[in-house]
Order: sequence, then structure tokens, then C-alpha cells
Amino acid sequence: MKHLLFSILLAGFSFNAFGQDTLRLTLEEALARGVQHHIELRNQQVNIDLAGKALGKIDARRAPVVTASGDLRTNLVLPTTIIPGAAFASPGQNEEDREIRFGTIFNLSGTVSATYPVIDPLLSADREVARVKQRLEETIYEKQKANARLVIAEAWYDVLLQQEQTRLAAQKRSRALDLLSITTTRREAGVALPSDLERSRLDEANARAAWEQAQNQLLLSRQTLAYRCGLSLDTPIAVSGITPEGVPDMPSGAQPEQRWELREEQLRLDLSRLDLDRLDQQYKPNLSLYGSASVQHLSDDFAIWQRWSPLD
Repeated sequence: MKHLLFSILLAGFSFNAFGQDTLRLTLEEALARGVQHHIELRNQQVNIDLAGKALGKIDARRAPVVTASGDLRTNLVLPTTIIPGAAFASPGQNEEDREIRFGTIFNLSGTVSATYPVIDPLLSADREVARVKQRLEETIYEKQKANARLVIAEAWYDVLLQQEQTRLAAQKRSRALDLLSITTTRREAGVALPSDLERSRLDEANARAAWEQAQNQLLLSRQTLAYRCGLSLDTPIAVSGITPEGVPDMPSGAQPEQRWELREEQLRLDLSRLDLDRLDQQYKPNLSLYGSASVQHLSDDFAIWQRWSPLD
């Protein structure tokens, strides 16, 4: 009777382990959660954005560069020169002295200039290098994503395997309890040997130890899957719903062009070659168009709406 009650409690525990509080995850759901919460993938996405902005900055170098500057100077005290009137008077006439001031109180000037690169070999080389760097960052992202999906899938299948092993261990323990109960009854009836009872007890103890070990392994595998999916480690997880579509797309060994690590190495080789070409391009001549215009305003009353003159 005691062994029968324990079997019922064991069945009840197995049923509650997959109750309403258990989070059921299919393989596709686990992959989606894991990729979404993967820190390295987030960081690599930032690197892709930075590479795109670097390429945009290089493209902006093709646009004309327009600069403007202004200068305002104020002379509160102007130097005054007094010329005696006798210097300009005719013989026998008296002339007043003359005051001559040099400069104006306000001196305002402005300049606008524009530069447009017509021929720039280094610009083309930098643009090609930035393109390859952006493709390299995208390839690294895809490689990390494929590796992350593989690790998540391994954790998911490990939970599935441990669930099945726990179920089988529970069945073996239940059978061992039933056999122990039968052997105990037969021993009480005098039709079983003491060695038979000891063997049944040993089998039950081994089955219980295997069941406890399976429970521990299941707990560890669930914690691993929860960590890969960005969940709390104490989240009860059950996996279900194996579909061929949920298997991660892994490159075949017969198709090396689909392997992300090979693409990454090829892009690194291309980047090294472009860096060497860039060294040659930086010694080639450049050709740019340049133009500028300047104006100046001189006055004593700061009448900036008039009296502007161009500067050569």
C-alpha cells in the first residue's frame, strides 16, 4: 500500500511539472527569443550601423564644401593728422589748418568660398574600403547569428532529451516499486527467498537514484535554455512541437560558399588588398575647383544696408 501511494504521488508530480505555470517553447520560439536577447548580436548590429555611417561620411566628401566668414572691426579713436593752412595758402592769404583722419570707425567684411573635388583617387579608395568593411560587419553578424541559433537549438534538444529520460526513469522507478511490492507480498507468503527481496530493494534504490539524477539533469538543461533565451533561470520550461522548419539553417560542407566564416576570411583578404591599393592612390594628384567672393563695408555710422564694395 505504501509503494502504491508513492507511485500515485510520483505520477502527480510528473503531471504538475508541465502545469499551467510551465512555459512551453517550440524550437522556433526558442530561436526567436534567443536571437532577440543575444548581447553579442546587439553589439554587432551597432558595428554595422557605425560602418554604414562611416560610408556615408565618405560619400559626403564628394559634395562641394562651402565656407563663410565675417570680420567686424571698430576703431573708437582714429588717428588725426593736422596739416597747417599755410601749406595750401597762396602768397599773402591765410588758410585754416586742415584735419585729416585716416580710416573709418566701422570696418565690416565677409567672405564666401566653395571647393568641389573633381578628381580625388583617395576618395574612391576610401569609399571601396568602407564598403568592404560594412559587408564584413554584416558577415560577422550572420556568422554570430548562425552560431547563436546552433547553441540555442542544442540547448532546446537537450531539454527535450532530458524530459524523455526523466519520463523513462519515472516509469522504471514505478515498475521497480511494483516489483518490490510484489516481492514483499510473496516473501510474506513464504514463496520468495530473502535474496529476491534484497534484489528488488536494490533495483528500486537504483531506479530512484537514476530518476533523481534525471531530474537534476533536466533542471540544469532547463536553466541553460532559459539563459540562452534571455529568461529567468527559475522559469519552468517544457519543449514541444518538433518541426522540420524549426531546425536552424546550417551550411553544408559540400557548399563552402555558404559558410559565413569562409566569407569573412575572403572579405578580410579583400580589405587587406584594398588597403595596399589605397597607399598607392594617396600619392596621385588631385584636382579641385575653388571659388570665393568677398565684400567690405566702411562707414562711420554703421549703415550696413549701403556702401558695400567687392574685394578683389
